[in-house]
Amino acid sequence: AKEALDAAEITLQTQVDNLETLMIYAIIITVVCGVVLLLIIFLRSRIGLMVTLFKEAGFMVMRMITILFTPIVLALFILAWAALWSFVSGYIYTAGTAEDLPFPRE
Repeated sequence: AKEALDAAEITLQTQVDNLETLMIYAIIITVVCGVVLLLIIFLRSRIGLMVTLFKEAGFMVMRMITILFTPIVLALFILAWAALWSFVSGYIYTAGTAEDLPFPRE
């Protein structure tokens, strides 16, 4: 019975610790959300400018549709570069150990 009581006490203390941790997280998230809300309120004119900028960027992307393929091409180059160095690393790894070769002196 004493072991069951000790286990229940440990479980209860763990739940209290979890509750305190969650309360700390809730306070931190509330402060961060408050700061973001204040930034949105005080910077709404700049946000309007940013929306206009994104609309203009959207029009430019529609005019130059090939720019959408740039990330794909870049990813293919990065994959090719990684494959090359994987091959080189595997070649070096399987080359064996270096040996001292005696050179005949004349």
